[in-house]
Amino acid sequence: MKDINLIVGQNIRTLRCRNGMTTRNLADRLGISSQQISRYERGINKIDASTVFKIINIFDVPYESLFPEPAVEDFTQKKDSLMYMDPGIFHNEYQFY
Repeated sequence: MKDINLIVGQNIRTLRCRNGMTTRNLADRLGISSQQISRYERGINKIDASTVFKIINIFDVPYESLFPEPAVEDFTQKKDSLMYMDPGIFHNEYQFY
C-alpha cells in the first residue's frame, strides 16, 4: 500500500484540479503557502487535522474522500485472532460515585 500522506496528497490534488483551482488559490483560502500545498500533494509533509477540515469544507466533500478505503481483508479476521479485552474488567475501577 502507498504511503497514506501520498494518497491524501494525491486526493487533494485531484479535488483542486477538478475544481479549477491552482495551488496558489487553495493556499490563499487555507492561509498557507503554495509550496506547502505542493508538499502535501507530493506526500512530503504530513497534513494536520485542522487543514483537512478546512479542505473538506472548501470542496464540500466528506472527509472520507481524502483517505483510501481499507482493504476488505483487513476486516475478515476472526475474533479469536484479535486481541480482545473485556470492558467489564474495568467496571469497578472507573465507576463514578
